[in-house]
Amino acid sequence: MRTNWQQLLCPFFSKISKKVIEGYFQGHGFQVNETETGGLFFQKEDIFVEISYDPQTHPNYSPTLIIGIGMEKFDSSGDPSGVPLWYVLPEESEQRRYSFWKFKSEQDLEIIMDKVLSQIIRPYMEPLWGNLSLLESKVMNFKSCI
Repeated sequence: MRTNWQQLLCPFFSKISKKVIEGYFQGHGFQVNETETGGLFFQKEDIFVEISYDPQTHPNYSPTLIIGIGMEKFDSSGDPSGVPLWYVLPEESEQRRYSFWKFKSEQDLEIIMDKVLSQIIRPYMEPLWGNLSLLESKVMNFKSCI
């Protein structure tokens, strides 16, 4: 029997997201694991990227994107080890509103993941994982705001 929380999970997120973006990350040396909600957690050395969704927005899910330093989203003291992408995107950009790119079907998600890859990951995430000191400063700035 599924709990109420499990009923909110998106059954196709992992399959469709892997189809669209896993090869891109593997091409950049990342290994992939699934999160407990079926999101994707990419790891390369001391950098991680989590691409997932917010189950609480069921049935019109919202994507979530986090980039950070370390092996997990939170450090041993419980502080975030990463930064949500909306925080580092230009304020006036449409991409900053990616959490409003809703999906409820596999087709919707495939379109959204194509958009995430071309409009967010390539232009904004890739430069961050290529510049560890810049990523560290973004994470520290985010932590100081919460």
